[in-house]
Amino acid sequence: MVPRIVRIDAVCGTLFRTLLITSPKGEVHSVFERAVNLDTDIGMISILCKGRGLQPFSCRTAEMISFLSEGIHTGDPVKADGEGIWIGEDLYVSLSGVQQVDMSVAGAFPSGCFAEVVRPDPEPLLKVLREIGDENGLSNLAVDLPGNVYADLINPRLPELYRSIEAKDPEAAERAAERIAGCGIGLTPSSDDLLNGFFSVMQVKAQAEEDYLLSQTISRAAVAAAGKTNRISGTFLLQVSKGQISEDVLHLLKLLFYGSDADLISKAAFRVASFGSTSGTDTLTGIVLAIIHTSIWREK
Repeated sequence: MVPRIVRIDAVCGTLFRTLLITSPKGEVHSVFERAVNLDTDIGMISILCKGRGLQPFSCRTAEMISFLSEGIHTGDPVKADGEGIWIGEDLYVSLSGVQQVDMSVAGAFPSGCFAEVVRPDPEPLLKVLREIGDENGLSNLAVDLPGNVYADLINPRLPELYRSIEAKDPEAAERAAERIAGCGIGLTPSSDDLLNGFFSVMQVKAQAEEDYLLSQTISRAAVAAAGKTNRISGTFLLQVSKGQISEDVLHLLKLLFYGSDADLISKAAFRVASFGSTSGTDTLTGIVLAIIHTSIWREK
């Protein structure tokens, strides 16, 4: 039987390089209309549909596709051969001629760039949250929206996170992140999305200021949080611990830290906020909180 070939047009650079030197095996973890997650011995790999923002350790199809219609099932065997990924025996995901995308903080903010970056202005982000913030998530931690049981639980735990990050205390940051992780609705719980946004900002700051201790503190906190939530959400936290950030969030942070026009920032913030049910607005909330509630910004 001739296999169905799905062509990939963009891939996370780290994933592509890893696949070149390894031949991971695993199985399908979960299948959705526009995404499929593969649980392999090199970590969770996501295959996303055209139009989706690229995530760390993911690739994106060159065409619109319904993964649910491809006959993919949870538990189907997965194996890579250096040029692509087999899902079962009938579907081949081809990486031939693919565009590699650098999703690293280090790539977007090279060492020594501190002279170029500015302290981000949160107002364009707050404007977006006021307009489309979801009262079922954690947006009310940043803007005036009705509260919910998850926000009420998380809110008193945030100051400990702020203090531990400001003090650059890895052990305290681990404890604080563990107490926040895994709380809320959705495939990726709201508090995990908030932590991802928060840690993304702080990784940029650590990179721009060449602050190894801050980077180490953030990395350890993110790894600790990953251990307190589900497999998919934990994968995103593990990636941000390595300074790997989703395409849309990284684009927004570049606009913020390099002082771009407020309208461009707002458009990028809307794209981030529109992801998932509350995942986007919760991520944006975490970005806002990192800007507002940490006072370790070094003056030029």
